[in-house]
Amino acid sequence: MLSLLRQFYRYCIQAGYEGIRNHKAVLDLLENIHKSGNLLDRGCTEGTKTIQYVNKLQVPLENIYGIELKPKYVRLAQKHFKILNVI
Repeated sequence: MLSLLRQFYRYCIQAGYEGIRNHKAVLDLLENIHKSGNLLDRGCTEGTKTIQYVNKLQVPLENIYGIELKPKYVRLAQKHFKILNVI
C-alpha cells in the first residue's frame, strides 16, 4: 500500500511540474507576440493563467474569451473575472 501511495505522490508531482513547465513555455512564446486583438483560452479553468496571457498580449478586456467545460471552474471564472466571456 505504501508503494502505491508513493507512486501516486510522484505522479501528482510530475503532473504539477508538467503543467508549470507548459505554462512557462506558453509565456515564453508570447514574448514574440507584441499585441493581439483577441484571446481565446481553451480549458481556462478559473482564468488565472488567462489574465497572465492578457497582460503579455495587451488584449482589450472585452475581447477575452475562455472555454471551460467543468461547471465548478466556470463559476469561479465568472466570480473572479466578470469581464471574461466564459463559454
